[in-house]
Amino acid sequence: MITLTSEVKEKIVEETNKGKYDQIKNIKDNEQFLYMGKFHTLEPDKMFRNKNGELMVTVKPKPISNQSYATILEKRGDSKFYDVESGICVNIAQNSFDLPFRYSNGKEAITGEVDLIYADLNVVSKITDDIKRVFDELQEAELESRTLKIITRNTKKEFIDRMETFTLLHFCGTNLEKKYLVNGIRKYPVYRKTPKIGECFGYVGPLRLLCALNVKLIEKDGHADATFGFTPEIMREELKYPLFFCRISEDKVQEVTSGAIFQFQGNYRENARYEDLCNTPFLIDDYGLLIPTDEFKLEYAKEVEKTAAFMEWMEELIKSYKAQFNWCFNDTLQEFYFKPGEAKYLASVDNDIYDVIHNKKKVLKPQRSKEEKSKKEE
Repeated sequence: MITLTSEVKEKIVEETNKGKYDQIKNIKDNEQFLYMGKFHTLEPDKMFRNKNGELMVTVKPKPISNQSYATILEKRGDSKFYDVESGICVNIAQNSFDLPFRYSNGKEAITGEVDLIYADLNVVSKITDDIKRVFDELQEAELESRTLKIITRNTKKEFIDRMETFTLLHFCGTNLEKKYLVNGIRKYPVYRKTPKIGECFGYVGPLRLLCALNVKLIEKDGHADATFGFTPEIMREELKYPLFFCRISEDKVQEVTSGAIFQFQGNYRENARYEDLCNTPFLIDDYGLLIPTDEFKLEYAKEVEKTAAFMEWMEELIKSYKAQFNWCFNDTLQEFYFKPGEAKYLASVDNDIYDVIHNKKKVLKPQRSKEEKSKKEE
């Protein structure tokens, strides 16, 4: 990579003008090209919850510095570009886009593993023998070589600082999330990998309800077997207490004080059975999981010290979730078995049943036929 001083730029531009400029979309896979310009990184702009209840951060590109560079990039795969010298991935700069927000322990970017280097790759120069020769000569003559790897390392440190400051000022999660995962991010570190079976973790994130989305009938041994697809819907109720879980299987975790079982990373989006989920239709996320340090365990013990109140809250929560799960499940079944045009007929029958049960149905007198009427008159 070469620092583009005015003198260096003049020499390279002289050669590139002899060559051929092209649009990035015309660059073929594994083809190399020359990029001249600034590098950008990500600047957090705003935070919000999407319709699935996930915290998102809108980011926009920001120049790393006012310095421009010349470097050779190579296209590898679909819209992936890599610096030939350092192997760093360079992305096409966009106006702005959204990233899922992820918590950290302060040692890594809060948004998780994201690409941080961007460039305006709309128009680039194809590599010719003359351009390659001039580029190699200028790179060899440069007194202080600065690679994209060094720039990326420094950029990541700055990005972490910006994200942590931004989060403190603009966090829009719950009070519990802010207490443990933002203000106490260094006191209550999070897992970088999903806890294994038998490991414990703290949780202050959203609770989700599994809602039946579709029904599928499969013929098995001469009988129709029904399976379902469920989707996790975030609930409006915020956690009143921090929760402390132990992972007891691949797809279930158990709260250590209440004994309540929650779904965790299960296969529920298709081919799921009602009987497998009806007693545990609630789900927690698999990120933002707190390492059970002594500090967290002590704080958890203080929060649930009044065990009776905590147990009552948990029982009401489970009761409410089960009722909503069954309501959603029955609603999906009704849509499956009755076409939209038939819904009004089903409703009319249900209304008649209600009237009969509550003695509101008018009793109709039996109607005599014409023959019976004439016989009576005679």
